[in-house]
Amino acid sequence: MGFSIHTSIFGVTIDSESGTMSSFFGSVLGRSVSRSRARRQLVEQLEGRALLSNVPGIVLLYNPPGTLESTTNTYSVGVQNYTNKLEAYQMSVSPPGAVIFDQPSGVLAPGASGSVKVIPNIVSTTPGDVHVYVSYNTEAPELADIFTIASVTFGPKKGTISPHIRTPNTPASEPDNILLGQPVPEYINVAPDFGDSGLSVTIKTIGLTAPTGAVKIDGNDTYVLTSSGTVSLTGTTPIAPGRSGSWLTGGVALVFDVGGPYSGDEVFYSSNFSVVPIIPLSFAKDSASNPSHSNGDYDFTYQVGNTKLSNNPKLTVAAYWATGTTVASIIPNLPPVAISQLPDLTPGTHTFGLVHIADLEILPANARASTLNLIAVLDNNRVFSSSKASNTTIPLSTQGAQTGYSTLNEPISGELASAPSEPTRYEEVRQWLVDNASTIVSYAKATHVNRIAIAGAIAWEALQNVKPLSAGVVDGPGKPHFYVTDASAVENPKKYGYFLPYRTLLLRGIYLDTTNGAIQYIAAIMNAYAVDATSIGINLRGLNAGGILASYYNGVTPNELGIPLTLLNAPQYFALRVRTLSPTNPLTPNATMGQWVSHNVAYLEEAVGTPPANGY
Repeated sequence: MGFSIHTSIFGVTIDSESGTMSSFFGSVLGRSVSRSRARRQLVEQLEGRALLSNVPGIVLLYNPPGTLESTTNTYSVGVQNYTNKLEAYQMSVSPPGAVIFDQPSGVLAPGASGSVKVIPNIVSTTPGDVHVYVSYNTEAPELADIFTIASVTFGPKKGTISPHIRTPNTPASEPDNILLGQPVPEYINVAPDFGDSGLSVTIKTIGLTAPTGAVKIDGNDTYVLTSSGTVSLTGTTPIAPGRSGSWLTGGVALVFDVGGPYSGDEVFYSSNFSVVPIIPLSFAKDSASNPSHSNGDYDFTYQVGNTKLSNNPKLTVAAYWATGTTVASIIPNLPPVAISQLPDLTPGTHTFGLVHIADLEILPANARASTLNLIAVLDNNRVFSSSKASNTTIPLSTQGAQTGYSTLNEPISGELASAPSEPTRYEEVRQWLVDNASTIVSYAKATHVNRIAIAGAIAWEALQNVKPLSAGVVDGPGKPHFYVTDASAVENPKKYGYFLPYRTLLLRGIYLDTTNGAIQYIAAIMNAYAVDATSIGINLRGLNAGGILASYYNGVTPNELGIPLTLLNAPQYFALRVRTLSPTNPLTPNATMGQWVSHNVAYLEEAVGTPPANGY
């Protein structure tokens, strides 16, 4: 007969008529040997043992279908008939089912050749444990090739599979990237364990625009694994992302090479990722645990890698009006709502107030659309990739009442239901303050109370402590409750130096439900706290007292007394507080109304005017 099998790696040529086999085996064994002896020696070396380094076999990469990193590399075995008659062949494999043949059997015409594709179907248990055989006509099967079918998968930790390389805790909406200088762990699962077989997995990064060493793997440009384990990826220089996620246009990809039959063929890649100095984590309304306690800021949170960044003026974040969630959707010809250099460039996570409520008080006419977002863009100079997804976008609808605290025109609190209709809730409250500014200023002057404190209490209650109008509830602007101690305590013409007549509970409730009555009582209550503080040397008058006075009106808890503060126990409170006052422990606004008023002085001054040096 004259039937041959030949493969690209071993170069096997089996000639059944001469009974010899000239092949790679011959060079390994040092001579040409008979076919049966060659097969016997090869099987003795390989079957049931680790693959010897000088006989590596053929490595096929196979990550089973259904996994996130599914990969199947195939291999072709060539067959040729050298005779002048028809020859039949039959392929087989041990263990059964380890591979699938696209042409498991066939008949070759005289002088004809063909190929049989070998398709992996299982992962090897040990190196070199998959043997492919061929038989022709009625003769016994001959060993054609020895394979190791290897699986290589990776993920952020053992037991996970993910093609994405990302710094831990990166928002899902952000593109794949790692922080500059911050090691990112990746668990590489290799099956079977290659041991001392001479097989290995070589890991490196590839990127058309990335310099060598831009991403180190356990401190090296390349890393070789023979078994499963964790490696650390560390970006050493910023790498911009590629267009359409391709490393051919930018960014890098992790490449795994298992040393297949052709150099560099048996490989697969991670998703494209970039190396960035900063990752935006969130852009959201500052609300802590309770939205009503928000200070009115929209906070930007970001993370800096393990490399301290220089104070580059290009390291900025800006907020824009946009109709969508991408940079392309930013409304043209509008300046940023806010722009700021990143205040802290040291490694770690940082948060700061990017947009103050005052910045949103007037919405441009061309931005009043049914779909409107406030989008934060990390670095408006485009040094970094632009933030473009929900974690840095705040929907701010301007039409229709919506739930939650993310809309510009959710209903304001019921006590200001008569406020003029405006495009945003902030404008509604501001316009109400403008319409009633003369009354606020008048009572501020009469009581020597900071006008910003009075206006701020009314605005905070309307915007941050939203309550619907309810039958039987009598609350005027600023919600000075008719039934609480402070309201009755100021009805004392001698104690606090400002005359308010005594009223019954019913009459007080009716009066406080009016705009004039509510403003007068708010001013009187703030004046009473200032009087008690002044008696022991604490000055709550003046231009900068707005946030502090608003805090005492709102309630200071916890405090030195350990009980709710009212005008009945205010003298004792101030007597205790003055003992602990120091430059490092000053009076500070409370976390709710007081901080909000302090943050939004500009917004309030636009409504009621900038007070003179005395504050009223």
